[in-house]
Amino acid sequence: MNKLREHAGLALEQRRREFEAVGDTKPGEWAQVDFGEITLRDMFGEKVKVYFYAIVLMFSRQKYFEVRREPFATKAFVEAMDRSFKFYGGSPKIIMFDQDRVIVVAENCGNILFTEKFDEFKNYAGFSTYLCQKHDPNTKGRIENVIRYIKENFFAGKEYCGIEVLNSEALAWLDRIGAIRRSVNDFIFLKILQFE
Repeated sequence: MNKLREHAGLALEQRRREFEAVGDTKPGEWAQVDFGEITLRDMFGEKVKVYFYAIVLMFSRQKYFEVRREPFATKAFVEAMDRSFKFYGGSPKIIMFDQDRVIVVAENCGNILFTEKFDEFKNYAGFSTYLCQKHDPNTKGRIENVIRYIKENFFAGKEYCGIEVLNSEALAWLDRIGAIRRSVNDFIFLKILQFE
């Protein structure tokens, strides 16, 4: 392409992305979701890879996450979201996601085709989705920072002793450290959930 451009005398257009700060949102309005993974050592020194789902409320920055041994499939993801909504006491109005295979089956000319289980849960819970462009971590910087914060703080020096232990420690950590900016104002939700 460079040779063709030189031969035709065409200059390569330099595109520069403009960024602007996103202000605070209204309470209960927005949340961001993402996945993370990390390798821990067990008591025998063996490496164990664990996967986690995290969500952060945009107004209060209250976090929630849970850990699994296997990568998240749609069913496990929906169950984790349901538990996070129970942790918060309801669901936010809009949730920002990556175009992940756990959520999205395909995109057809801008029409998003969700996985069946996720679409069912989304409709039941009553939240709207905002899907980021593929491979664009800058769009959802708050959850990216939460993923890094969980890795560098919760998992720092952590030994793998089982998923139940990790999830129990995660809830204790969230109550103690991870949810310090908890605000009553953020708990204006559409409805309380009982999804099965």
